[in-house]
Amino acid sequence: MPARGRGRKSKTGVCRSTPACNQREIAEKEATPEEEPTIHAQNDLEGGHSEDDTQSVQSDFASTDAPKASKKSKPVIDFSPEEEQSMIEWLEANPVLYNKKLNLYKDTAKKEKLWRDKTVEMGKSVDVLKIWYSSLRSRYGKLKKLRSGSGDGELTERDDWVLRNFEFLRPHIYEVQKKTIVSVSIREI
Repeated sequence: MPARGRGRKSKTGVCRSTPACNQREIAEKEATPEEEPTIHAQNDLEGGHSEDDTQSVQSDFASTDAPKASKKSKPVIDFSPEEEQSMIEWLEANPVLYNKKLNLYKDTAKKEKLWRDKTVEMGKSVDVLKIWYSSLRSRYGKLKKLRSGSGDGELTERDDWVLRNFEFLRPHIYEVQKKTIVSVSIREI
């Protein structure tokens, strides 16, 4: 194993031990003949990198158009208590969004229109509203399951609020039974 701070080379001879090396490799693949990235050949020959080298390589690629590997950013979900209460009342008034027994439940166009109308009213995106609903619905289901079992756990104020306000979902949330795998072994006597 190489000493700490020294990079390893892959089969292609390119070091992938630091983020800077990964960026350099991406830039080399995407480089056009007019636009060659700066390559620190001496580091590749020596097989190692110092912190100064890593910083210089990163600064060399800061201006290139190399794609950055990043997670999809999550929308900020910040509802006031009034907005949350408005959403709950709206959900209760529109059972087509959660009652699978209704024929209109399968009408996705109607449901999307309902979501879009609510976004116009609230000034938030459809994604934000759906994520808020989905996360609180899941949270309600977990809390409901927790309460029906051994209810000796203390609930937070928010958990208590979720249980009270999403009670209208109780008949529409079904607990899926987990399949238990039983292994049987045969013993010889």
